[in-house]
Amino acid sequence: MRDDFRKGTGLGPDPGVTILAVAALSMLMAAGLSPAHAQIPDEFKNLQVLPKDIKKAELVGMMRGFAGDLGVRCTHCHVGEEGKPLSTYDFASDEKTPKKVGREMIRMTRDINGKYLANIDTGRKTKLEVSCATCHHGLSRPDRLEDLLMSLADEQDAAAALVRYKELREKYLGGYQYDFGPGPLNALATHLADVGKMPDAVKVAEYNFQLNPERPSSTCPWPISTFGPGSGTGPS
Repeated sequence: MRDDFRKGTGLGPDPGVTILAVAALSMLMAAGLSPAHAQIPDEFKNLQVLPKDIKKAELVGMMRGFAGDLGVRCTHCHVGEEGKPLSTYDFASDEKTPKKVGREMIRMTRDINGKYLANIDTGRKTKLEVSCATCHHGLSRPDRLEDLLMSLADEQDAAAALVRYKELREKYLGGYQYDFGPGPLNALATHLADVGKMPDAVKVAEYNFQLNPERPSSTCPWPISTFGPGSGTGPS
């Protein structure tokens, strides 16, 4: 415990306050609650897709699931200030577009699972179901990496696309947000070749080979063996 626990008093930690705080936190945890959970209203307004009588614990669990699947915080959908108590948030407000989109995504997921996947006989005992994470993989906008790279190459150039690729790789490698195998870069190289930018396509293909020397892909527009150290075609 820090010595300035009672900041502004000139005193050290108050054992009584510390014990009470720990006891309160323990009671919340024993009840399956968290401090954030306790800040959320007990009555919910403007529920249009979720059941009107949904339990607080169930609703909080769903919201946490959405946030994790999209890699966002409460303020992505709800009106409130990051860092402020959740009791200050206007959860009933429909001001933010992502909240309205979220309702449609819930309806879509229910239809996919209930109307379509539930009626497909796969021969397996466990039925397949989709969730937000099936597409989003921890991203608020579930774009494929190759689509992002090709759009950026068209809007700017291949160099900008490679810079963005390296930034995303640095941030997300090891996660499940993007595919950093050879496929997306092969797709970018093929696209560049198709639009007549062969020198840029070669640079991307060589860079791909540098990252994935043991994983050649059949989607590469040229024999992968032609790219390697010393070829002089790739980025420095």
